[in-house]
Amino acid sequence: MEEELQKKLLSELDQLLDDIRASSLYHDFKKVQAQLKKDTEVMLLIQNIKQWQRQIVLTEHGYQKQDVISLEGNITEALTTLEQIPLYTEYVRLQQELDDLIQEITNRINSFFPN
Repeated sequence: MEEELQKKLLSELDQLLDDIRASSLYHDFKKVQAQLKKDTEVMLLIQNIKQWQRQIVLTEHGYQKQDVISLEGNITEALTTLEQIPLYTEYVRLQQELDDLIQEITNRINSFFPN
């Protein structure tokens, strides 16, 4: 009985994932994501931000506060530039919508399984 329930649950989850993948939201997200990956300016900014974030983590362990402040300034400047690029803001918006949808689904699933 429990095995049947587990199979049914997995089947329903697979169907749910298929529905998400078939949605216009998902297709719009993937389209914008592909366009974004072709934009060398945006990708360079994103790479720099990731590199600076890694440097901050390493620098914080060395207690070099001035370096951290400088790196955080670089990140803020790069994020400000990214936020002015319509393709990037559309990507972030669609990503947030997908994240919200997935969170809503997760919450509904969790409501069926008490702790």
